[in-house]
Amino acid sequence: MPQRLHAEMEGIMKHTETIPRIELSKEGVYIDGQAVVLLSASLFYFRLPRAEWRDRMRKVRDAGYHAIDVYFPWNFHEPKPGQWEFEEDKDAGAFLRMAAEEGLYVIARPGPYICSEWDGGALPAYLLTRSGMKLRDNDPQFLAETAKWYGRIMPILRRYEYGREGTVICVQLDNELDFYACEDPKGYMSALRDLARAEGIGVPLIACAGQGDLFRASGDAEGIFPTCNFYPDDVQPDFEEKVRAYQQRLNKLGFPLLVTETNRSHYLLRRLLVSGAKLLGPYLQVSGTDFGFTNAANNWGDPLAMLTTDYDFGGMISPEGHLRPEIHEGRMLGRLISTYGTGLASGTPDEATAQEIRTSGIQPGVLAGPHVIRFPQGGIVFAMANLTGEEAEATVSFDTGSLRRTLPFRIGARECPFFPLGVPMETWGYSGVLEYANAELVWVTLDQTTSERYMIFQSDHHTEVCFRFERGSKAEVTSNGAEVDMMNDGCRLRFMHQDGSRIACLTYEDGRRLYVAVCTRDEALRLTGIGQGRLLLEDRIVWPQPAAAPVDIAWNALELPSDSPLFDQSTVLGRAPNHLEYYGIYRGFGWYEAVLAAPTEDGYCGLMLEEASDIVSVYVNGRYEGTHVPAGGMCYLPGNWTGQDPLALTVRAEIWGHTNFDDNRLPSIRLQSTKGIKGVTGVRRIRRLTDNWRFKAASVDALLSEAEKGDRAFAEGTSDASWTVIGWGAWMDTSVHARGWYRKTIGISEDADAAILHFRDLQCTVKVYINGREHGVINPRNPFLRLDTGERSLTIACEVNRQYASSAGEVLLYEGTRAEEWTLTGGEEQAFWQHAMASMKEASAILLPYPLRSGGTSWLHAVVPDSNHGRGWRVRVDGKNLKLTVFFNGRVAGRLWTPDSTARPVFSGGDQTSFLLPGSWFAEGAENRLAIYAEAVARESDGILRLLEFFPVQS
Repeated sequence: MPQRLHAEMEGIMKHTETIPRIELSKEGVYIDGQAVVLLSASLFYFRLPRAEWRDRMRKVRDAGYHAIDVYFPWNFHEPKPGQWEFEEDKDAGAFLRMAAEEGLYVIARPGPYICSEWDGGALPAYLLTRSGMKLRDNDPQFLAETAKWYGRIMPILRRYEYGREGTVICVQLDNELDFYACEDPKGYMSALRDLARAEGIGVPLIACAGQGDLFRASGDAEGIFPTCNFYPDDVQPDFEEKVRAYQQRLNKLGFPLLVTETNRSHYLLRRLLVSGAKLLGPYLQVSGTDFGFTNAANNWGDPLAMLTTDYDFGGMISPEGHLRPEIHEGRMLGRLISTYGTGLASGTPDEATAQEIRTSGIQPGVLAGPHVIRFPQGGIVFAMANLTGEEAEATVSFDTGSLRRTLPFRIGARECPFFPLGVPMETWGYSGVLEYANAELVWVTLDQTTSERYMIFQSDHHTEVCFRFERGSKAEVTSNGAEVDMMNDGCRLRFMHQDGSRIACLTYEDGRRLYVAVCTRDEALRLTGIGQGRLLLEDRIVWPQPAAAPVDIAWNALELPSDSPLFDQSTVLGRAPNHLEYYGIYRGFGWYEAVLAAPTEDGYCGLMLEEASDIVSVYVNGRYEGTHVPAGGMCYLPGNWTGQDPLALTVRAEIWGHTNFDDNRLPSIRLQSTKGIKGVTGVRRIRRLTDNWRFKAASVDALLSEAEKGDRAFAEGTSDASWTVIGWGAWMDTSVHARGWYRKTIGISEDADAAILHFRDLQCTVKVYINGREHGVINPRNPFLRLDTGERSLTIACEVNRQYASSAGEVLLYEGTRAEEWTLTGGEEQAFWQHAMASMKEASAILLPYPLRSGGTSWLHAVVPDSNHGRGWRVRVDGKNLKLTVFFNGRVAGRLWTPDSTARPVFSGGDQTSFLLPGSWFAEGAENRLAIYAEAVARESDGILRLLEFFPVQS
């Protein structure tokens, strides 16, 4: 493979005569031949109102960043098959044009899959209904659909490529494919590459590895550059060793180390920088909001988690646009990168030199390093990361080539400063060499009033800076607050730590002056420039933000018939339902209604919900039977129903979000999973299948060799007359991996048209065969199996795989009657808002706190009289046992679930107690309406909405 690969821009350039290049080589990233280190912040237009796009771009740029990375979510632009939307908040072209106007490079990430804790990872939910389609793979069906998406988004990206009308410098294909069981990574990524190139994309194509498998991420496809995502503990001691391993591997392939995602602390970014990274891409430095029904579900819980509307990992810019203190660190890192310029951008890690820099007087485990970057023009910078919460001091011995020196270096808690050794002064337009400094050089800049040049170091302690002049030349040194030690060919400046000015001036023979100043770290963080010889400092950013403000709001409420759909138009499903997506409901809610045959004298002892997700609320003859989060599996609701009349069932199912991951522990976090229910069974009896199983042990060798023929013989009918007769799970085995076959023949009762196995308290895995046919693999988190055979006599063969004598639990058989006469009514954002507006005329005035009976639903209405000067509000909710879907002026502003002790799942991703009302959503001269669809979701307790507090957005 060639040592230097590049992608040249294609097509006609507007108002240019030359074709600029984006070049990726083992030396680094080159834009128009200039080496750059890219400091890039995630900025997602689909999580911000359009009116706030430019504000966030300017804040990113002012934080010292050069670039933004941007996902483009397929299902945001195609909410339904063939319905393409690229207007208003979805105008991706306008966003890219704005980024160019603000001088930010763009790393474009159009998927087709993006992850990003977004509904389905941006894959449209209609894809999940396509039989036989393999998502994210070299599959003709999937690639045909992806081609339609690329046909829409790629021409936009091409138009705004760097050198055309914009600043897109590379395009990422898919996202962290190595987390996914793609059968043909090379074929898939090659197909995506060909689709992108066919749409005219000329900039480099990249593919990011989520867990370090560069092949599974990129397929090693020709013309695709692999990149890395790192999410370590920020103080992981040997982190640089891991990063350098990838840097060296990529270097041998002729590629730079590009870190497309990582944590948000600039301390960690410094550790990456000194390890050779040329792209630093902290994920979600700019937080946002998942407006609408765009949340995801994933495995950030136990393992299931619902993603909050608030999408905020604590980055330097909050969802409402407030700056956090970390932005000071960003500015200082941005200045460090610009100060060392192309030397740092094209520099390489130098482990040999790092080993020659000796440290002493420090306990092991306190410092990581020193680590070194060597500049092509000569000189190095080295960095040491303090891994502790206290300041550390080390004695450092080094050799610059012209002198040896031993000095104390002090490094603050969780800081990673860069120290110069032997750096040519030509970097900043002077002759000579910056020999060393035991302080970080944070900026070389001009005085805004005098145009004199300043070299500014930061240290809270005694500082020593040494310069070597060019042979035969001299410089006069004057100082204010520094001791000057003139040498034969240079000078050494010692700045004592003290309040007030610490400055020296070097006057060269040609009359030019260079001022050398030392400031404190606090001053360096707040530094905005030099004026009239003085540091210009901004105020420290304060977090958290101010207290709530009084907002006069009158509330009205209308309690709704909770066991009935909100909407009129229903679809007849017949004997059995399917998931919502199969009926064109891709987001929002669906109300399933059915009839369950009369219980008669035997009655029903429970209900079994089948393949239910995400959130299902159940009503039987109008009585609330709880809200449940079954994670796509079976869910048993014990009860007691008798009588001669059929039972009316209502199941309100909410799609919280399609998973953005693929995890085999639960059905609803498989990437292919759909939402809703697939049936309800009235359980007439529960049979314990505990005794008299036939058992035969299987060798571990057979397990490891995948002896499928032998397995099939066990399942299909090898005589079990000589097998041991024991209770289920009773076989004792001292093997670490114990494998055995249990077999039993049972009869299904004549009055049952449904039968379900339950492996209760299972702690191992069980592969189940019914009458010789494989029926499924059972794991402890999803221990149910529906027996859809139509046969009354069933031979159950179970391959049980146990580790360290883990329990096989017990086997139960649920028999009963399936509900029939199904209908479905669904609603998404617009339908809810129309219903909310229609309900206002019947609503009555209320005061908070507002109680809502268990299982009840209600609309709460209010007019927000004040837009907070057009900036909007953060609204915090205080309540209990409520699930709230919040609408404002026709849009979903938030989805919350207040604390309760029963059904509430784990929530991840941000704040689950508040929602945002963007200032741009307010309409001048009109009533700005807030409507909250409230559900009381605790079965044993009523819900209550106590208070809504309004916090003013200040930016």
